[in-house]
Amino acid sequence: MPEKTAAERFDETAHNYSTSSHHVGGRSLERMLEIGAPTPEMLVLDVAAGAGHTSAAFAPRVKRVVAYDPAPNMLAETEKLLGARGLNNVDLRRGLAEQITFEDETFDLVVSRLAPHHFENIERA
Repeated sequence: MPEKTAAERFDETAHNYSTSSHHVGGRSLERMLEIGAPTPEMLVLDVAAGAGHTSAAFAPRVKRVVAYDPAPNMLAETEKLLGARGLNNVDLRRGLAEQITFEDETFDLVVSRLAPHHFENIERA
């Protein structure tokens, strides 16, 4: 039996990531906001967005966020979180970090929290 892809594995456990205290908040999320210094005119790309906690943290502070993740169930969890928080400036996109097709300089800030170690090709991502 072939080994499951990261997207398939995360698809099966997506709900756990929506409620995990490690993923919901914490110092790493606070630090991303400090370093990213979001402003109201910014466009942000959240690579491997998972259950959407990073996208939801940036959304109230910026013009628009694109939550990009390969797992459909993770994007479904993101959609639930955004709805619960009344956030409507986040676009959901499905895809692998290594296959992002946005033009260079489309975004003012690109973030990825708790995920790069899952990328199959970190240089390409």
